Amino acid sequence: MSMPVSATTHEYLKLSISERIQLVEDIWDSIAAEASGSVELS
Repeated sequence: MSMPVSATTHEYLKLSISERIQLVEDIWDSIAAEASGSVELS
């Protein structure tokens, strides 16, 4: 199932590669922090 392309998608594509990598790292860190509070990681 594919999701529709939103305005947000077009906005992040305007970022440089290094900015997009930083965005992904920030998202990953926020997911990990949230998960560590609710699920024990092995």
